[in-house]
Amino acid sequence: MIDDTTLLERVVLLGVTWLDTREETPARLDEIRAICNDELAAVTGRLSEADTASALNSLSAATLIDEETRESESPVGKGRPAYSLLADAETALEMLEADDQLEALVSAVREE
Repeated sequence: MIDDTTLLERVVLLGVTWLDTREETPARLDEIRAICNDELAAVTGRLSEADTASALNSLSAATLIDEETRESESPVGKGRPAYSLLADAETALEMLEADDQLEALVSAVREE
């Protein structure tokens, strides 16, 4: 499963995992993009909204993350999908740690 993903998709998956370890999932695209750009940009550079959305769609199709629609009282953000891990965070970190390019970032997630 993880072997069929791109580096960008793995970085986004690590972002979802990081948010999961903070108990901040399900998370919306903008929250995931922010953690990727603030904490994980060393590997891929800053991610655009389109890159992040594409990666989230691919990860959802690969059944690595779950996509759900959040109901909101506010019309802003209403009906936007939110994402969470399908596996537990430690399993996701173990899968991602196998990628040499992500090893240091995985360690940073574990240390937080």
